[in-house]
Amino acid sequence: MRKTIITTLIPCCFFLLVNSWGTLALIRQNRQNRIPPNSIPIATPSRMVGQAAVYYFPKSDETSVDVLNLTIWGKDEDRIDLEMSYSTQGPKPRLPDAIEIDISSIAKSHRFKGNSRVEFIVDGKKWKPISVKPQILDGSSFVSEDYVFSLSAEQFRQIGNARSVVVKLGSAEVNLSEKHRQAFLDMLRAAE
Repeated sequence: MRKTIITTLIPCCFFLLVNSWGTLALIRQNRQNRIPPNSIPIATPSRMVGQAAVYYFPKSDETSVDVLNLTIWGKDEDRIDLEMSYSTQGPKPRLPDAIEIDISSIAKSHRFKGNSRVEFIVDGKKWKPISVKPQILDGSSFVSEDYVFSLSAEQFRQIGNARSVVVKLGSAEVNLSEKHRQAFLDMLRAAE
C-alpha cells in the first residue's frame, strides 16, 4: 500500500512541478510585456489605405496620414528611405495644400555630402529642382542624411499616375517602382 502511494505521488508531483514552471514563466513574461505607468502608448492605425496608415488622436482631435519607412533603394544599413505625412484637424483626414516628404539616406559615410538639391523627373519631364537643407546625424556606425520638403497634392497625383519617376539626390538617381509611386496615391486616397 505504501509503495502504491509513493508511485502515485511521484508522477503527480512531477506534473505539478512542470506546470508551475510554465505558470511562473507566463507571469514573468506578462510583467515584462506590460506598459509602464506614464509611458507613451504605441500608436496603432485606425485604418490602412494601401501603404498609408491613418491615425486619429481623440485628445487633440487630430488625424495623421503617414507612409513610413518605405525603402526606395538598397537595404539594411545602406539604403534610402521615403516617408510622407500630413495632419488635419478632426476625425477625418482632408487633403492639405502641401504634403511633407522626408527622404533619408542611411549609410556608413556621407552619401550626398551636403548637396542640397532634390530633383524629380516625371515621365521624362524635369521638375524645377527643390532646394533643401539636409539634416545630418553622425552615428557611431552610420550617417543619416535627411532631406525634408513638401509637394502639392497635384504633384503627388502626377507622381502616382506616372509610368516612370526618377528622384535625383546629389549624384544619386533613384527610380521609383510601381509600389513606391502607388504610395503617393495612397496618401491622397486616405482623404477620400
